[in-house]
Amino acid sequence: VLVVSGGDLSTWWVGSTKGNLLLAISGLLWSVYTLCAKPTLQRISPGALTIITSLISALVLIPFVVVEVPRVQAPSLFQPAPFASAVMLGVGMSFGATVLWNMALSRIRAIDMAGLIFVQPVAGLVAGVWLANETPSASVLVGGALIFGGVFMQYEGAQRT
Repeated sequence: VLVVSGGDLSTWWVGSTKGNLLLAISGLLWSVYTLCAKPTLQRISPGALTIITSLISALVLIPFVVVEVPRVQAPSLFQPAPFASAVMLGVGMSFGATVLWNMALSRIRAIDMAGLIFVQPVAGLVAGVWLANETPSASVLVGGALIFGGVFMQYEGAQRT
């Protein structure tokens, strides 16, 4: 919450409720995905699972694409920069990150993998600092440290069991 809200907890439910709700739902859905994917990865490769789930996701998203098509500015649709950005986000980031997630999940327990989903806001923070020269507030840095502390404690606990 500290990382996503930028330290202003009053905005957590006021200004960006939809985005925060989507982030919470995303975490819940990744939990379900992880629990379902773990036994599946005993039968198929991480890449194959990613292809299958990506195709299913694409089918689910088709109705939303149809609704959004009229809003797209046709002249800018296939310009090099927006097109390359969309391909990079879809293939490089979403697909690539899911392959890496599945590769890690095939090697460790699902419960050990669960804590790693909380690193996602920190990745956004690092990208903001690195790519956009953003300056994080002290509370954002504290939030990031708490995330890494929690993931570390979870990892250490898993090593003892």
